Amino acid sequence: MKSLLRGRLVFLVKQGWDRYSHKMRTLIIGGTGFLGPQISKALTKSGTKVFAASRSGAVTPAANMEIVQLDRNQPEAILAAVRTHQIDTVIDVIAYDVETTEPLLNCLDGKIDRYILLSSGDVYRNYGLFQKKETGVPQLTPLTEEAALRGSLYPYRGDVPRSPDDPLRWMDSYDKIPIERTVRQLETSWSILRLPMVYGPGDKQHRFRWAVAPMARKKDRLTMATAWADWTTTYGYVENVAAAIAIAAGHPRAVNQVFNIGEEKPVLHTEWATRIAQVMNWSGNFVFKDDPPKGPLADLDLSIPFAVCTQKFREATGFTEPFSLHHCLAETVAGESSLLRD
Repeated sequence: MKSLLRGRLVFLVKQGWDRYSHKMRTLIIGGTGFLGPQISKALTKSGTKVFAASRSGAVTPAANMEIVQLDRNQPEAILAAVRTHQIDTVIDVIAYDVETTEPLLNCLDGKIDRYILLSSGDVYRNYGLFQKKETGVPQLTPLTEEAALRGSLYPYRGDVPRSPDDPLRWMDSYDKIPIERTVRQLETSWSILRLPMVYGPGDKQHRFRWAVAPMARKKDRLTMATAWADWTTTYGYVENVAAAIAIAAGHPRAVNQVFNIGEEKPVLHTEWATRIAQVMNWSGNFVFKDDPPKGPLADLDLSIPFAVCTQKFREATGFTEPFSLHHCLAETVAGESSLLRD
């Protein structure tokens, strides 16, 4: 009897989400970059009409996406577009600092049905420990949405401010924590999605190049610092992350909720290297060095795990990844290999 009731509840929730999502008209702010087109692709599968904000407007739209020339720093213009195109849901991909986000939220509050903030797992205290910017005992189990947040703000701000002409100057004021606090105060319904390390074709961080590059170049060994090989964090393939965002944008159980998004079972980097080797048919050897990591890794504490728990989102929405691990890695390897050839 309980299973029948549970099945009926799942059916009713899904039916309600389907009805809502088919009526959605969504504006993606930051819709023409790495993640935006994939979100659009996932949304249009459910019948959602998608608009993407582009500052220049000179962008070739992805399939089923309409480009709207808008500047995120001009909230009144965005509100006008919301009214013109009858937008009910806004997905904010590029909310990086509260100074530019708060005016936009003030302008949209009460004027749309749902605001979706794409936040980050870097809000958690473990990330501050990982960066060596905080002290204390880390949480060793995967982080739930209730895990402690960082006590220090501006995780990418250095001791010396970046120069005004530095393209990375925006990172000095980047922080999702104060943005999340502001979003929680909205009268408009909201969802906060804390994203993982997102990988896939077009990933500017090249998150798996460390493994793909030596294998693509037919090296007979892949050398890894032991600390890096043993480090665990949560990743998410771009199309799977986009599918999760699309579901959250229209799901009734995602209203006024915070969710971790990402793979279900995070694994060590050694396992990621093994998976990539299988996809690339690479038969070389792994070599582990106990020397301290070099380069950017030298400033990080790789003894701090940074895996998150995504169970809450999966149970609330019934989400499962639409794309297999083999597809995810094959597409990623193909993209990285192409760049390496160029």
